[in-house]
Amino acid sequence: MSAAAHSHENAGDLSHHGGIPTVDVDARGFEPEIERLRQPALIAAGAGWLLLLVGILVSGWKQWFNSYLYGYLFWLGLTLGSMALVMIQHLSGGQWGLVTRRIGEAASRQLPLMAILFIPLLFSVNTVYVWADPSQHYHEKRFAEAEKIARENGSSGEVKEEKPSTDLTQKQILPRSQVHPNSLTFKTAWLNPTNWRLRTGIYFCVWLLLCWILNSWSARQDVAPDALLTRRMSLISGPGLCLYVLTMTGAAIDWVGTMDPDWYSTMYGVLFIIGHAVTAFSFFAIILHLLKNTTPLNALANRERFHDIGNFMLAFIMFLTYVNFSQFLIIWSGNISDETPYYVYRSQHGWRYIGISLALFHFLVPFLLLLWRRTKELELPLEAGGVGPVHAVRGPEVHHRPEHDPAAGPREYQPRQRAGVQHELAGYRRAVRDRRIVGAVVRLEHQAPPAPAEERPEADPGAGKRGARALNGAASKCLKTLRV
Repeated sequence: MSAAAHSHENAGDLSHHGGIPTVDVDARGFEPEIERLRQPALIAAGAGWLLLLVGILVSGWKQWFNSYLYGYLFWLGLTLGSMALVMIQHLSGGQWGLVTRRIGEAASRQLPLMAILFIPLLFSVNTVYVWADPSQHYHEKRFAEAEKIARENGSSGEVKEEKPSTDLTQKQILPRSQVHPNSLTFKTAWLNPTNWRLRTGIYFCVWLLLCWILNSWSARQDVAPDALLTRRMSLISGPGLCLYVLTMTGAAIDWVGTMDPDWYSTMYGVLFIIGHAVTAFSFFAIILHLLKNTTPLNALANRERFHDIGNFMLAFIMFLTYVNFSQFLIIWSGNISDETPYYVYRSQHGWRYIGISLALFHFLVPFLLLLWRRTKELELPLEAGGVGPVHAVRGPEVHHRPEHDPAAGPREYQPRQRAGVQHELAGYRRAVRDRRIVGAVVRLEHQAPPAPAEERPEADPGAGKRGARALNGAASKCLKTLRV
């Protein structure tokens, strides 16, 4: 018997039980490889816990909780992303799922452990989030500002949209969305430690329920293949993906977005969800490379399957870059004082270099590696292309790190900063425009208002023709300038 036939016999064949594609898995083939990896993994875990204890002594509880949340979000994303890809495979089918489904199910079964590891964060709300810190008086300051503006502009609290003063030493008023009574009432109820913990419990209940249903039905199908179970898993995966998107969006905003409670983005949760997919596919590529010589993967983890995983990775990396850039472009073009500080803060104090590294290793390097078919079909280059996104997929969390720079200390609300960064970003925009056109617009804006009708001179019959000729000449000069 040939080696290929022997391997095929040990691995089991791709068969159909009642019309269901299945793989007869003999888990004993994984045991030697898993035993080889178990000891280094335990050593790494022990070293990680030791570093956690050292971090408490060196940096204090505040920075420790920030760092713990940062690392926790990455591993939670790997777990939830794997479960989401399992649901996508149940909905779409495809041969790629036969290789990755068991890995995704095994990763999703770590959700109970992730729920336990979240317990320290339940006691860190007052330390991590400025709105929950009693010493910051976040909500009291907002209501005091709203009352002041209400006295100045009327009882409704409405504020006229005015350009902030260029004198950054003067205190500036908050934007309209931050002082409206309805906005403050809702934000006070939402940003409440008790409600925050209650929503966190709801998120984990939904995730654990989906994990239990999918894994229990999959185990039953292994014992007795049934087309009805396959149909049920497909039916539950559609609503399950919707619940995952909704709950993960809420979790991303509650756990990370509210670190800066005055900034908001409707695409923020989407960044985490796409990042979870990139992380999970990168994890699949690494695990398949490590286990490709064991049964039954030695018969299934071929070039075609690695090529499929590489295509998915390329697609999600491009999608993640598109959403990131779209968010930046919208905020840059809108130039609203509620939104611009998010990027201005992250372009200062050395954090710009982290932004550059994200652009390189979060998009450019994996994009170039995964662009060629040969790269995706060779396991080692594909693993190298996956390590970059696995490390850099922390981008959404990294973007919030400047808000808690240890060297900067606790940040109190400073209205003049938000006014100043709006002008700074506006300066970036003006720098890329044509100076002559901007100068013409500024001169038009500063022209004196028209005189009253009774003070105007009598109309000149030839003024219209002379004005039209002057306008045509100005337009011709402008077109020539643009051609140059």
